[in-house]
Amino acid sequence: MNWLGLDWVDIFINVVALAIVPGLLAAYGGHLAAEAIGDPKRSRTIKYYFWGLFAFGVLVTFWQQFRVAEADLDRSTKDTWAQTLALSKFLPSPAPAYVERRKVGTVPRSYLTIDGTPRFPQRIGPDQHPGVGDEFAINIFFKVSGPNQVELTEIARRLYVESDSSTKTQERLIADFKGKLLEWGKTHSTAGPVTIMPGDQRFFTAFTATTSEESRKVSNDDLEQLRAGTEIVVVIAQLTYKDKGTIHHTKTCGWLQPPADPPGIWHVCDGFNKSD
Repeated sequence: MNWLGLDWVDIFINVVALAIVPGLLAAYGGHLAAEAIGDPKRSRTIKYYFWGLFAFGVLVTFWQQFRVAEADLDRSTKDTWAQTLALSKFLPSPAPAYVERRKVGTVPRSYLTIDGTPRFPQRIGPDQHPGVGDEFAINIFFKVSGPNQVELTEIARRLYVESDSSTKTQERLIADFKGKLLEWGKTHSTAGPVTIMPGDQRFFTAFTATTSEESRKVSNDDLEQLRAGTEIVVVIAQLTYKDKGTIHHTKTCGWLQPPADPPGIWHVCDGFNKSD
């Protein structure tokens, strides 16, 4: 029983022990003693005194125990508030949720990104066409973007010369290149993992192969058709690299708008440009 926050069982036990038991014995003893008095009126009056004192003692004891219980409750409440205030004053507040999210957020990574548009290999200046007898090739530049060094493990590339740049042609060339990836294995990869530091710029060369897989040479007819738009250059490449031990791929596919005057206008293909 905790009505009004007080322990009424303790109050009742204390009243019984301190007032009712001893008072009842005293009142009953006085009652028996009054029986021996010959005057009935006086005997009755003495009995009233004893039982009245008993009732008064019980009431006083109950009131005193009630006040003691209230004082104990008040002291307990004050102690609880003091402890609560002390804890809120001296203990640090819990960290906000956004701090925890920031701690477990994603670790920044690095990327191998294509740097600028593809270019014909420079013989004298950047605006010069390849010469007759040169290898039919395109240079593609790339760099590391991000805070980490990366390990370049493989470069696969191919330069195609087609009669048009339609979506159907692009899809056919992308399918051919994917097939070549399976055939080549490591034959077109670098000699071994190459570490590239953040901000470093490198390039690789994509060649046009003949039916015998030999490098194709530029002819005078090629130069005329590139200018006329009857030959379209399409370059497709994939770089495989590791950032913090995780393998990623940079993919690029683009075609050169006629006339193919350097540096030229390059368009992205309808596919094979989604890197990871």
